[in-house]
Amino acid sequence: MRLFVAIALPADMKKSLMRAISDLRCVATQGNFTKEENLHLTLAFIGEVPTPRVTDAKRALDKVSATPFTLTLEGSIGRFVRSGGDIYYANVEGGDALHSLAGAVKRELTAAGFAIEERAFRPHITLGREVNVPSPVSISIVPASMTVTYFGLYKSERIAGKLTYTEIHRIEL
Repeated sequence: MRLFVAIALPADMKKSLMRAISDLRCVATQGNFTKEENLHLTLAFIGEVPTPRVTDAKRALDKVSATPFTLTLEGSIGRFVRSGGDIYYANVEGGDALHSLAGAVKRELTAAGFAIEERAFRPHITLGREVNVPSPVSISIVPASMTVTYFGLYKSERIAGKLTYTEIHRIEL
């Protein structure tokens, strides 16, 4: 089972992001764009996990202690340059609380024996992968904020050929 840990986004924030994705589609020559129902902020990517280990991941995440905080969708997009097409993303800000939460998630999962990526946490919401845009673009996003009161463990799977993310465990802050 393919797993990751993420913060779900409210409908109004998703609508704002979908407008940006629509604008990006208009200028891109190719791209694999995130579907509205799959928009989220990843805290940690776990990867492929045997079914019996899912319970271990849930137990590890239950040990994470954090308090609710504000997450803000900033008004701009960025990109990670990749061969074969770039990853475009929305910038987000959650301050020390967001970085602390991501660090706690990583620590507990690592302590439970999961191999989590070593790279620094860069909070963002992926809008599209393998995106090619012929010239520099400036796409704005309507800023929005939310109070993060929980995060979740999600499984990623293809159902009838459609990439689907399903929350399988919720951790309240």
